[in-house]
Amino acid sequence: MSITAHLRLLVPLWLVAACGPADAPFEMRFVAANGGVPADCAGDLADLRFYVSELAVVRPDGRHDTVSLGDNGRWQGQGIGLVDLEGGAGTCANGTPDGNDRIVGRVADGEVAGIAFRIGVPFERNHADPLLAAPPLDDMSMHWHWRSGYKFLRAAVKDGDRRASVHLGSAGCRGAVTAIEGCDRPNRVDVHLPGWRPGVAVAVDLGPLLDALPPDSGPVTHCESGPADPACATLLPVLGFDGRTGEALTEQRLFHTAR
Repeated sequence: MSITAHLRLLVPLWLVAACGPADAPFEMRFVAANGGVPADCAGDLADLRFYVSELAVVRPDGRHDTVSLGDNGRWQGQGIGLVDLEGGAGTCANGTPDGNDRIVGRVADGEVAGIAFRIGVPFERNHADPLLAAPPLDDMSMHWHWRSGYKFLRAAVKDGDRRASVHLGSAGCRGAVTAIEGCDRPNRVDVHLPGWRPGVAVAVDLGPLLDALPPDSGPVTHCESGPADPACATLLPVLGFDGRTGEALTEQRLFHTAR
C-alpha cells in the first residue's frame, strides 16, 4: 500500500479522536454540618477526616465517567484524596492544624447529573506499609496499625456533654501488614448523590450520629468498627452497615448535596 493510501486511512481516525470530549477541570468541595447547619471546632465538631476514592461524575444517561485525581504531594495521590475538615484547635484539639476541604482533578467534559464516590482506601493499598507510603497515605493519624489498615473516616460530633464518635475501617482482617489475605468487614461506604452539580458543596452532616444515640447512652459513644464493639450497633447504620453483622443496609445518611 502506498504512503498516500495509508494517510487516507489515518485521517478519519485522527478526526474521530479530535472530536472527542475535552478534558475539563473538576472540583468538589466538602463542608461540615450538624443537623443541616454548619459545624465547626468552636462548638459541636470534634473530628472529621476521610479518604475519598473511586470518584466519578454521573451523566444524564446514567453513565459514570471516572475523575482523574491529580497528585499534589500532600492531599491527593494514587487515585485517593484525603479531606480534613477539622483544624486541630478548640473542640478538635486532637486533630491537625492544617486541613483540606476539596478534591480536584480532571474529567471528560459534558453535562453532570450527579456524583458517586467511595469513602475508603482500595484493598490493594489499604494494607501496605504506611511508613513507606506516599501522600496521602503517609498520615499516621489515619492508620490503625493493630488493624493493619487505614481509618477510612474519623468523625466525632458533640452536643453538650454527649458525644458520638466513629473510626471507620476494615475489620476482621486476616494476616499482617503487607500480607493481608482479606477482611470479613471491608466497611467501605459507597456514596451516590443524584442531582449534584459542579460548584455545589457536599455536606457531611454528623447530626444523624447524635440522633442515633439512645437516650440512656453515656457521655461518649465511640465505635471502632469491630463486631464486638457495642457502640457500632448504634452508629454504623448511619454509614449504611448493620453494626452487628456488617451487612449493607439502606443508603448512608452522612453525605448529601449541600442545600
